[in-house]
Amino acid sequence: PNKFKGHPRAPGYLDPQKGRGQLVITNQNFKVRDHGEVIMPKFLEGIRIHARHDPVRQIRIKICSSSILITLLYEKKEPVYRSAGTVMGIDLGINNLIAAAWDSEREPIIINGRPVKSINRYFNKKRARLQKEAKKGNGRYMSKKIERLTARRNRKIKDYMHKASRRIVNLAVSSGVGLIVIGANNGWKQNVDLGNITNQNFVSIPYNTLINMIEYKARLEGIEVRTVCESYTSGTSYLDGEDPTVKFYNKQRRITRGLFKSNSGICINADVNAAYQMIKVGRVTELKVKQREQITRLQVA
Repeated sequence: PNKFKGHPRAPGYLDPQKGRGQLVITNQNFKVRDHGEVIMPKFLEGIRIHARHDPVRQIRIKICSSSILITLLYEKKEPVYRSAGTVMGIDLGINNLIAAAWDSEREPIIINGRPVKSINRYFNKKRARLQKEAKKGNGRYMSKKIERLTARRNRKIKDYMHKASRRIVNLAVSSGVGLIVIGANNGWKQNVDLGNITNQNFVSIPYNTLINMIEYKARLEGIEVRTVCESYTSGTSYLDGEDPTVKFYNKQRRITRGLFKSNSGICINADVNAAYQMIKVGRVTELKVKQREQITRLQVA
C-alpha cells in the first residue's frame, strides 16, 4: 500500500452512448487541397476544417460531453540536437510561472504566472456556486454548466501554456541555447503543505503540460530539454558560488517569498537565483550522462 500515492478507486466505465472512443482517419481516407482545405470522407462531408501545416497524416475525432474535438496530426522531421553551448535554466513557480536564466551575459527573464492564478480563481469560485445549485437541483455535484465551465477553463490554461512555452523556445533559439534545464520533482503535488490558498494555486497549475510543451517545441528546433531535481536550488546562493547541495543550504537567506539575499548582502530575485542554480545541476547531470555513455562504449568495445 505504501507504493500508492492515494487510495485506489473503483474503475469507471464509459457510457454506452456518450462515452465512445475516438474515430481515427488516416491520410488514405481524406485529401488536403493546396490552400489547406481538408476533404473529409463522404460520411463526414458536412465537417469543414482547415489544415495550417503540411503534411497531415491523421485526423482524430472525439465526442466529448459538451463538444466535439477534432485533432489534426502533422508529420515533421526532428532535427539533430545542436551542441550544448549555451545552457538555459528554468525555475517554475506560481506568481512567476517561469524564471529563465542563461549561463551567458544575457539578462534573465520572468513570465508572469498571475493570469493563470486569475483563471483558476474564477473557475474555483464559479464552480463552487454551480455545484451548490446542482446539488439542490439533481442531487449531484455535476451539471452541463460545470462541464462547459471546465472546458473553457482548460482551453484558457492550455492557450497560456502554449504562448509561454513558445516564448521560451524562441528566446532559446535566438540566444543559441543547446540545452534547457527545467527543475521538476517527482510527486511534488502529493501531500503538498503550503497552506490552503497556496496549495490550491500550486496544484491547479499543470506544470507537466508546460514542460511537455517546452520539450516538444524545443526538440523541433534541435534543442535538448532535461528535467532535473530542484532540491536545494532555492536555499543556496548563486552569487556566492555555492553548489546546490545540502552543505550550503540555508533557506533563511530567502528574506521574502520572492527575494533572496546573498552572504555579501546583495539581493536577487529568488526564482532567478534558483534558475541559475538549475544550470549547475544540469551541467553535473550532463557530465554524468557523458560518463555513462563513455563507459557503455568501452564495454561494447
